[in-house]
Amino acid sequence: MSTAHASQAPLRSGSPSASGADPLAAACRRREGDTGPVQCSRAQPVQGAPLRSGSPSASAVCCLLLLAGCASGNGKKEEAPVGKWTTEIRFEGEGGRAGPLVKAEVVASDAARAKGLMFRKEVADGEGMLFVFEEEKEHPFWMKNTLVSLDMIWVDSSRAIVGIVRETKPLSEESVTVGVKSRFVIEVPAGWCTRNGVHRGQKVSFTL
Repeated sequence: MSTAHASQAPLRSGSPSASGADPLAAACRRREGDTGPVQCSRAQPVQGAPLRSGSPSASAVCCLLLLAGCASGNGKKEEAPVGKWTTEIRFEGEGGRAGPLVKAEVVASDAARAKGLMFRKEVADGEGMLFVFEEEKEHPFWMKNTLVSLDMIWVDSSRAIVGIVRETKPLSEESVTVGVKSRFVIEVPAGWCTRNGVHRGQKVSFTL
């Protein structure tokens, strides 16, 4: 599943910081190495932006690459790919207790969001994908090139579920949406929401 058409420690509920910058948007840009707005479109990934003033010099870049190679050779953990990493999503259980857990790939770059879970032959139970958007607005998806049925969960800036579409149709190019504003979308295997009692209004927690 991927975003359709042109519409894409825990952070606060999306409110701007004192400096006027959106902390979540800034986090996405830092991971993507960009200072511009994070766009989201499954239809047409955006090409890489040119270097900006103040970018590291060629010699500095070479030094960083050399250091990274040395670190890798020493057995240290390599950083996650730009725009894509993993997190754990905890769904709130009854009475505020800890509920089910999903290990999710986080996609926050144009290319990663555009691909989504396309061409995957399976998505294991308890695993999924978290789409991170810069703006809180309606985010329609589609199932083009997506081979497995999914449950899709839309989440707002307060980390509350605002809508669910269950058991999507593989390979469909029809728009899939809940018609309300959201900041995140979680994709899990079809039937996972029903098996785990996931519902609208439920809270989720995760770290970006």
